[in-house]
Amino acid sequence: MSARADGTRPLGRDRRGAARGPAWRDRRVGFGLAIAAVSLWGLLAAWWMPRGPLTSGRALWSLALSLAVGATVGRLMRSRWAMLAAPAAFAVVYEPARVGTDGPTVDGIHASTYGILAFVVGRGFHILPSLLPLLFGATIGAGVARRLTRAEGVALHGDLSASTCAAASPRSPGSRSVVTTWR
Repeated sequence: MSARADGTRPLGRDRRGAARGPAWRDRRVGFGLAIAAVSLWGLLAAWWMPRGPLTSGRALWSLALSLAVGATVGRLMRSRWAMLAAPAAFAVVYEPARVGTDGPTVDGIHASTYGILAFVVGRGFHILPSLLPLLFGATIGAGVARRLTRAEGVALHGDLSASTCAAASPRSPGSRSVVTTWR
């Protein structure tokens, strides 16, 4: 793609066909859009399932949507910070949005054995079908964004977390790591 007379490149597509726009050129715009996307998912989840995903269908939808939103956040932010920002923003938006809901697992914390158990189950279980897929999706999205950026010839700092991938791959003691680097 040729540059204009003033040195800027026209809005279009890069060599791999990925659309470029304001979110791709300015990291602050990407960060704002990423936080807006995960906040919207947090509000939608609080409205749709304020007590958490109680059925298998809702749990599967929560997994899929959280993974998609996490990948979007990672792609927009183009940084491993997306792995921290996505779940944190979701939790910050989700908890206050479901305040008016009645029930033992969503009401206030009670100082009893049942109250502590209800708190852990009501809030702790939601980590599995929502926050972990957000984290995993953000990892994937950030890795894809960095690869696309490198394809354009602009290298960003950071790589896909090789330690996360290496920890997930089975290895025998003394063998070489399957994942050495993502460069």
